[in-house]
Amino acid sequence: MRKKIAIAVLIVISFHSYCEELGLQDALRNAESKNRTIQSQKLEMKISDLEYIKSKKAFGLKLDLEAEENFIQENKFNEDGVGPVTISLTQPIYTGGQLTGLLEQSRIDKEITDLEMISLSLEVREQIIDSFFNILNLKKQVEISDRVIETLEKQRDRLEKLYTKGKLIPRSELLKVESDIITNKTDRIVKQKNIGVEKAALKVLMGVPFDSEFDLLEFDTGTLDVAGYEAKRDIEKALQRGSKATKEKLLVKRAENSVKLAKVDYYPTVSLGAEYAVKYNRIEGDNYQENWGLNLTANWNLFNWGITKDQVEQSVHRKEQAKIAYSENIDNIKLDITRKYTDMVTAYEKLEAQKSKLEITRANLRIDTLRYDNGIISSLDYLDSVNQLQDAEDSYYSLQRELVSAVDKYESSLK
Repeated sequence: MRKKIAIAVLIVISFHSYCEELGLQDALRNAESKNRTIQSQKLEMKISDLEYIKSKKAFGLKLDLEAEENFIQENKFNEDGVGPVTISLTQPIYTGGQLTGLLEQSRIDKEITDLEMISLSLEVREQIIDSFFNILNLKKQVEISDRVIETLEKQRDRLEKLYTKGKLIPRSELLKVESDIITNKTDRIVKQKNIGVEKAALKVLMGVPFDSEFDLLEFDTGTLDVAGYEAKRDIEKALQRGSKATKEKLLVKRAENSVKLAKVDYYPTVSLGAEYAVKYNRIEGDNYQENWGLNLTANWNLFNWGITKDQVEQSVHRKEQAKIAYSENIDNIKLDITRKYTDMVTAYEKLEAQKSKLEITRANLRIDTLRYDNGIISSLDYLDSVNQLQDAEDSYYSLQRELVSAVDKYESSLK
């Protein structure tokens, strides 16, 4: 018997050693390194980097090898053999600004892709915060259900003694308590199942194995320094170094660069080429014929019915649109930060008020539990106090989530 107990204790200890305790910051860090959406965006950034590198390499020399074999010539078999084999080397000299324009476009697109990571990361963080506090709330609701079921079972045992010993109470009162126990047990099962679903969703967001086990730690909202923020100062910071303002500037630069690219067709293109060719002639005694040459190639589109002019005008209009959008979006950034600051401060005040209400509700339930145990109040009154506590706890975790989310959004709007 002692061996069985020792084995059981060992199993429990082993289980707990694999059940990781996870705080909100741990969950967010996991997502930053393992979330699949974020990892995909990181690959998109690498693709964009390579596109920029490709644009740089377009300035370099191009080496081509070409060989041809004419098996049939003038409707008969060609006995000459292989040839010619040509090696050509080409260097762009002047492209009217096309290569430099494409390089600048690639650079701007690369920087925009990098900046989009911040907004994508914020979306993932928001989902994790929602899931995290939903789980904490459900855990708290299960704890309340456990206490309620325990209290109701005590009451049932007390009433059952009264009923069986001398039928001092009507059977309906006993059955009512039994019904309340069944209802609360069912409710507890549903909440426990929902915890499993929410944990599964959180695992997907964090990118951790689906069979991993963890227990969430309560979040200390006292670590959030809401008083340390100041909207006017933070707006200036966001406009100078923030990703959103930087992205708007890049969009204007991209539109300006598009005008330069549209004008490329006004100018000629010039390239320098060198070519070396070898032809093998089987008929003339396996002789090789060698040729080499240096050439300068220029190409200039002199007339295309004004299509280039129309393209340039389109690009100019788009540039003006980009400037108008920039002015509006900068104002929207200021408005967005102002709103988020108000949301953050409001959420903080609401949470502080809810803390006081929650303490009162918890104290009220403790008193009503004692009164119910001693038969002073009815089951209806007791369960009403339970419902008030459940609602208060639900509101508390909801406001915690709201505050953490508001702070996270505010900080992200400044980056």
